Amino acid sequence: MPDGVCHDAIGILSVAAHLLLSSPGKLPSRRSKGCWHHSLRNPATESTATVSGRLCVTLSASQTTGTATITITNDTIDEPDETVILTMGDPTNATKGTTTVHTATITDDDLPPPPTVTSIAPTSGINLGAIGITDLLGTGFQTGATVKMTRSGKSDSAGTGVSVVGSTKIACTFDLTGKATGQWNVVVTNPDAQSGTLTNGFTISSRSGSTYNIADYFPLCEGSKWYRQGTKYGGSYADTETAVQQVTINGNPAMKITNTYCGCPNYTWSDPSTGFWHFGFDEDGSEIRYDTPIRIPANLTVGHRYSGSSNVRENGKLTGTMTWSMTLESVGGVTNPARVFNDCLVWKVDINIPGDKESFRWWMARDVGEVKEKSLLSSDEDSLVWANVCGRSFGAAPGAPTVTSITPNTGAND
Repeated sequence: MPDGVCHDAIGILSVAAHLLLSSPGKLPSRRSKGCWHHSLRNPATESTATVSGRLCVTLSASQTTGTATITITNDTIDEPDETVILTMGDPTNATKGTTTVHTATITDDDLPPPPTVTSIAPTSGINLGAIGITDLLGTGFQTGATVKMTRSGKSDSAGTGVSVVGSTKIACTFDLTGKATGQWNVVVTNPDAQSGTLTNGFTISSRSGSTYNIADYFPLCEGSKWYRQGTKYGGSYADTETAVQQVTINGNPAMKITNTYCGCPNYTWSDPSTGFWHFGFDEDGSEIRYDTPIRIPANLTVGHRYSGSSNVRENGKLTGTMTWSMTLESVGGVTNPARVFNDCLVWKVDINIPGDKESFRWWMARDVGEVKEKSLLSSDEDSLVWANVCGRSFGAAPGAPTVTSITPNTGAND
């Protein structure tokens, strides 16, 4: 048997025995027999298994050539190639030749199972721009896979920036601009042309109306974290906020949100019925509270300005008066290190406290919260790098550094 290669669909592997005559021209007068022990080697695991029994070729008197066969199962299982190793034992009425070990590789010709697509996050988006898909989950994803969304009677929407994170996860971006509203199929196709489909897995909607619920854009769950980076007071800025505990302030629910930047937790709340509340913060061991909290209603209208005023109290003592306004300018998208967010409420915020004035633009993304803040009075700006909000992750999980101080730590706002 010469060394070689065969496919598992062939069915048999032939072994030929040739008897070389010691006296040329004189045929043997006795029966000869040669046997081989055979084993299978899996190169992928570098393991060898001996197969029970022997493979023998018996040559009758006057016969110099014989053939034995190994039957190969023609299966449909995707598996590693295997090597058949035949090792010759001591023959009967003959002696072994120079080569006593032969090998042949049985190559697998079966495709792996097709991929499956089990879920996608986020599950919906509006047709105003691009949306980042962070968790397209399933099985059998291969490097080089492509992703698209399909819908009967509509042009396919191809995913861009496709990253096969592993065999069970893909990340990509879809441009939803102008796409038809409704449910779309999500299709993953491997380089071997096999595909899997999540039927009606993604919903595209249109924001032709102008009413939004603040709780959708400011979710609060204990344990949620937001990590942001940028600039503040002319220096680098990084901060991790954590929603640590629900508390009660003046009979109202509030979430205590700590931060690593200044160590001054704030107290905020959002509710689909009562709207958004901001009660104040703690600083240097003091409780800074607004006796009338900053509040905007649950249901918002684009273009509307919400405003108010409040006395500011430090440990219960009146220290000044604050005025504020929040104008919902638009609904749009923003790109930052965490991902592309195309469903954001874009606010213009103005806050005036004696000795301190702030004016900035604020992007709040659906299901996430604040994803970007840009000062309108200076170059200060920060963006969301990573978040885990109510069990959902956005962006690459950090071994996030924390900043405990900044130099300089003051700056003029004029």
